Amino acid sequence: MRTLHGIHYSPWTQRARWALDHHQLVYRFVPYAPLVGEPGLRARLRRPFGRVSVPVLFEEGQVIDDSVDIARHADAVGGAPALFTDECPRWVALADRALSAGRARTAETVLRDPDAQRDAVAFLAPPALRGALRPVARFGARHLVRKYGAEPAAALEDVLEALRAGLGGRAHLTGERLSFGDIAMAGALEFVSPGAHVKRSEAERRAWTDARLAKRYADLLAWRDELIGAHWPKR
Repeated sequence: MRTLHGIHYSPWTQRARWALDHHQLVYRFVPYAPLVGEPGLRARLRRPFGRVSVPVLFEEGQVIDDSVDIARHADAVGGAPALFTDECPRWVALADRALSAGRARTAETVLRDPDAQRDAVAFLAPPALRGALRPVARFGARHLVRKYGAEPAAALEDVLEALRAGLGGRAHLTGERLSFGDIAMAGALEFVSPGAHVKRSEAERRAWTDARLAKRYADLLAWRDELIGAHWPKR
């Protein structure tokens, strides 16, 4: 059975799922819990040292542990029109810069928001005990920045300007249909204002939202929402 391990709200996991679903590839989604799920994932990957991260796709003896590689694999084995075009690597690189900057800003927000900290450990304990586990959430937020590093905060805005120019009012970045460039950039916008396609608590949504950028780039959020409405699978 094809299985995808990931974090349901993660833009990296979302784009891997989007590619698999675009090609109508059947898979089982296995939720991954940051920090506490790492030992088990290391064991399955047979990787006792070095960095491990999700999403990870396990399929007939293959292990693919990068969202872009998962999407390329989906293109190779799926039957729908390919998602990758010649222009996609540029947009993926830009999206990754935006995601890095956005992740760092969100981590800093979580460090200042007790409600977001409680929601971040919701998978570990019932509501009455989550307050006591807020230090775990703070550790996790700091760990993310140490593990992955961070682009400068201004990188997110730079990428959004590039996206606006690249779209030029069109529905898609490359050609006349959905591409992985669209998917990657839609994911980057999660750190401006999360889409309604992924369930989040009020505190989580607040931590992920940059109100200034959401107002300035409302046109891009509308583009993202239209893209999701047209192409995001109804689960």
